[in-house]
Amino acid sequence: MNISLHVGRSGLNANQRKMDSVSDDIANVNTVGYKSKQISFRELLNTENVSAGTSSLVSKLSYNQGALIESQSPYNLAIEGDGFFGISKNGQIMLTRSGGFILDANNTIVDSEGNNLIIDYTIQPNEWGNETITIDEEGYLYQNIDGENTSLGRVVLFYPDNLDALIPMDGGKFISNGEIFSSIDSDFNFGNIKQYFLEQSNVDLIKSLTDMIITQRAYSMSSKVVETADEIYNMSNNLKR
Repeated sequence: MNISLHVGRSGLNANQRKMDSVSDDIANVNTVGYKSKQISFRELLNTENVSAGTSSLVSKLSYNQGALIESQSPYNLAIEGDGFFGISKNGQIMLTRSGGFILDANNTIVDSEGNNLIIDYTIQPNEWGNETITIDEEGYLYQNIDGENTSLGRVVLFYPDNLDALIPMDGGKFISNGEIFSSIDSDFNFGNIKQYFLEQSNVDLIKSLTDMIITQRAYSMSSKVVETADEIYNMSNNLKR
């Protein structure tokens, strides 16, 4: 294949992937706990070590803290720090920064999909009363039962041994193939839990919009390279006839 044509097409593919990523970030700017993507570019070399264009890949997610916004629900939780909430789904621990939980009909704290928030219980949910539950910064749950401020258990926080190896799943969840540390058995500083708060997306909207404009221009330039290379290729073929 003509090297110029290959360079142009690789540029189109790379910039399309970046555009898809930036568009996804912008679409999730208001999604609770969403973590923005970071796209890196690398140069493609042929067997003679001559540049053959560019390729793009999602190098990692940005786990920077999003802004915390106040809410009205006692089951809306945010983490001020590096830890993750644990969700139990089909027997598997999934990690998330999205703390928009609810109390279901069984007195169990669950996410929007009905998956249980992982809690180290001292009193099982079916024995809880009807009073509002308070959750302190260390994750301990309390409720007024028979006139006494009673401990119900503790929200468990988690952290993976390799943050960059987390696998993103739907709904702002992550799975880890490696070891996961918990606030029950580790001295790691998981952070503080903030009741009545939610963590916003960490997407920088202005930066994302700027990236979109730059990527659109780069895509147009790559398209022009393909168009010009194709014209030159056709002219060359016509001259040979």
